Parts: sequence; C-alpha cells; structure tokens
Amino acid sequence: MISSDLKYPNSQKKLLLDISMLRSIMFLLFYLMVSACTDQSTYIENLFEARHYEEIIDLYNAAPEEYEDSPKGLAFVAKAYFRLRDYDNAVKFYDKAIDLDPYEPMYYSDKGLLYHKIGDFNKAIMLCDRAIELNSNYPPAYINKSAAYIGMKKWDWALEELFHVMKMEVSDEDKAYAYANLSTVYCNAGDYEKAFSNASKAIELNEEILWAYKNRAFIYMVGNEGAKAMIDIDSGLELEHNDPDLLMYKGIVLIRLHNEVEIGCIYFRDALEGLKKRGDDRLEGQISIFERYCK
Repeated sequence: MISSDLKYPNSQKKLLLDISMLRSIMFLLFYLMVSACTDQSTYIENLFEARHYEEIIDLYNAAPEEYEDSPKGLAFVAKAYFRLRDYDNAVKFYDKAIDLDPYEPMYYSDKGLLYHKIGDFNKAIMLCDRAIELNSNYPPAYINKSAAYIGMKKWDWALEELFHVMKMEVSDEDKAYAYANLSTVYCNAGDYEKAFSNASKAIELNEEILWAYKNRAFIYMVGNEGAKAMIDIDSGLELEHNDPDLLMYKGIVLIRLHNEVEIGCIYFRDALEGLKKRGDDRLEGQISIFERYCK
C-alpha cells in the first residue's frame, strides 16, 4: 500500500493552503451571518474595540465588494492597519473612505493623526484643519492638531488647541486624550505638578492612553519614586510591550533606584535598539548614558 506522503509529495503544502482557504471561507460565512443581524460597520466597530485588527482586514480581503459603498467600513480597515503600524495601507484606505465621503471630518482628523505618527507634522496639521473646516465643533481634530504641534515642539500652539477643546462639550474619551496631551506639554515645560494632574485625569478616564503612563512614570522617576514609576511603566508596557521610552525608563529605574544593573541594562539595550529603528534623534545621548552604567 502506497503511503499518502509518497502518493502526494506536496501534501503538507496542500494542507496548509486548504487551511488558509478554509479560514477565509469561515470568516466570510461568519461575516455574512452576523451582517444579516446587524449593520456591517457596527460589527466591524465591535471587532475594532476588541482589538481584532487582523480579523477586520481578513473580512475586507474576503469580500472587498461589501465595502464599495461603506466609507465607515473602509475607515475601520484603515484604523486596523494603523494599529498594526502598516501606515502605507492605512493611508490607502483613508483615501478610499474620503473618496466615498469627502465631507466627513473624522476621516481627515484620523488621517492627520496617522501623519503625526509618520512624522509629517505639517501634513497632519493640514488634514486636521480640513476636518475643522468641515466641522468646527469636532474635538478630535483639535486634539490631533495639538499632537502635531507637540511633535514640532510648539508647546504654546499645542496648548491653544487643547484649551479650545476644554471649552467645548466633549466626550470622556476625547477629554482623556486632551488631558494626556496637556500632560505632555506641561511635562516638557517642567511643570510636573500640572503634568502629573493631567496624566492622572487621562488615566482615570481611559486606561489605554500610552503617553499618559509615560508622563506620570517620568514624573515619579524625577521624584525618585521607583516603585510607583514601575507600576506605570508596566501598565504602559502591557499596551505597547516594545515601546522604547518605557523600556528605557524601566532600565533606568532598575539601575538607579533598585541597583539591579544587569537586568536594567538588558531593558536599556532593548530601548536603544527601538530608538535606532525609528531613527530617534535622542539615540546618541542615550547611548552615552547606557555606556556610563552598562560597561
């Protein structure tokens, strides 16, 4: 009797292809079943809130024709790519959403935040301004514009945008991001009392804002409160486990405040690698600190 492996020398490859195809079919069937009971964009929004970003992209790839008249659905695909740091595809899908609905401020504002992450702050501001032209009462546009100004180190201009937001009627989510950005501005200005207060308000409203934990951890470190700093550092690393700033903070706390040099240097080395990958201009200065403690 001939074994299946001899009869089908590519059986393993065929099995993998069959599994991949079956997975796509299952996603499509599940999507069709659920979409019969609920709105498409609502279902995708639920997936996004559950952080199932790959599933959102799989659903699109399984049935792209379902999105031809759904700018909101395309925007969630863009958001999924954004969260996965695939910025090229994120831009492409935001453009698709804007082509279908050029009068929705959210798409321009979200695309502005994307360009802030890329480091093109002028493009980010231009997109946020377009969102504000369409709706002057859309808080995220001002918040994302303030983030671009923070990236440019134009602190006063960032404050102007954020103070404007605080005069508006905003959701707790928007208010949390505004507080987080305020904490960043005050932290860089050396006003640690205001920075700490705003970071704490942001975390109270939304426990998933990474830079609020960064700012508060930094302030704890300045005050030599290593144990409290470590709590915020670990909370932030749960959200973004490779964040170079938090890895660096953890290394510094372990070295300076806990005298755990060997472990601290491991975190510090990982942080430097992260700074190098993103071309951070702080790399050279941090290398000198690393060499001081981790010879």
